[in-house]
Amino acid sequence: MRLLCLAAALLVLLERGQSQQHDLTVAANEGVSAEQEREQAEDEEDEPARQFKATREWQEVQPGEVLPRGVHVRLNLETGRREAKRLDDEEPGESQKRTDVSNEGRLLLEEAKDDSSTSLPEKPRAAWRAEEFKKKMSSLKLKAKSDSEIVRGLLDHYRNATAAGKEPLLRDLEFLVHQYDTAVDFIRMDGLLVIVPDLNSTSETLRELVAFTLGSALQGNPQVQSSVLEFGLLPQLLRLVAMDPSSRVRSRCLFALSCLVRHLPAAQEALMHHGGLTVLAGLFAMGSSSSAKLQLKAVTLIHDLLVEQRLRQGDDHAQVNKLQEGIQLYGLCSLVPELLQSPDVDAQEKVVQAMLSLAETCRKEFQVHLPRLRSLLNAYQREVHSESQLKTLEQTDYFEGLLHSLSQLLDSLERKQKDEL
Repeated sequence: MRLLCLAAALLVLLERGQSQQHDLTVAANEGVSAEQEREQAEDEEDEPARQFKATREWQEVQPGEVLPRGVHVRLNLETGRREAKRLDDEEPGESQKRTDVSNEGRLLLEEAKDDSSTSLPEKPRAAWRAEEFKKKMSSLKLKAKSDSEIVRGLLDHYRNATAAGKEPLLRDLEFLVHQYDTAVDFIRMDGLLVIVPDLNSTSETLRELVAFTLGSALQGNPQVQSSVLEFGLLPQLLRLVAMDPSSRVRSRCLFALSCLVRHLPAAQEALMHHGGLTVLAGLFAMGSSSSAKLQLKAVTLIHDLLVEQRLRQGDDHAQVNKLQEGIQLYGLCSLVPELLQSPDVDAQEKVVQAMLSLAETCRKEFQVHLPRLRSLLNAYQREVHSESQLKTLEQTDYFEGLLHSLSQLLDSLERKQKDEL
């Protein structure tokens, strides 16, 4: 069935007329502007990776979900969505098969994935007979290739490409390394040696795409995380977060850095050793709107690391204490509450959660902001009342959750204030 769907797609392309063939390119969305695509990716970067739960049945892969190793992935050409399932019932090697298509074919397939307004014919035309299909497939000389073979080909092309030619190759690599096994293969093929030098490129777009590709490969992939840490990339990412003139490059590098250190204690130790908290605190010295997004990402990372270390350490609090001492030393206790001034409720939620995890460490600095916290509490109470009258249960639950977190924070700070008096 999948072969027939793919055949239908390829034959539609034949009717449109072939353009120059490029058998390695995988993804491009013409239906969404570059700026919209970037903004959407930035919003998703703040959140920890969600693992796709594979079963024996085909299931739709949701945006932001990371595919585990050993799953079969396909593009449903009827719905335009990626689907995946476990390999239990598949032939050996089946999970890695995919077909290379021309540039025009790539664009059509990607439109089907990303644009609900684009659809392929549900039924082939009557004139499409099996023999005719075989002849056309033969004329195209298409060969099924595994993701690993595609990655190897992309890297081979990358070595000799111009700066402009490297950009589409990086976009295709970024698309592919979301899969666990493919990202590991990328590392084994010396992919780091191939693309990392371009973190120093004079092209802002190239630096951004390299960092984005690294982050996608790192996300939820311990094998890749360990390899990148051993490669010594952490100090370079910190330098770019602190000093790159482009806010987009800084954002992508912070994304890659966050994916590198999450759930990897050795990387978290390296972050502290190389002055990571100094770099994160330095983001608050910038005043643009793009800097506010970076600051929020930094706060989210600090919160996640604190929570993770507390859950992991048990009775051994040495690493947690070191992180908390660094937070105090570099002035983050005073900097984090500044983001409460944001009018964005999602940003306020992340700041409140971070302050809740830092309440013991930053008690004195946070107590200065009690008036602002009480003002937010009153605003959330009004929202809960208005939402309960006019909006959905889900929206009401959202503000009730915010109200609960903020109440916990206020109780903690006010209780400590009374104890001191």
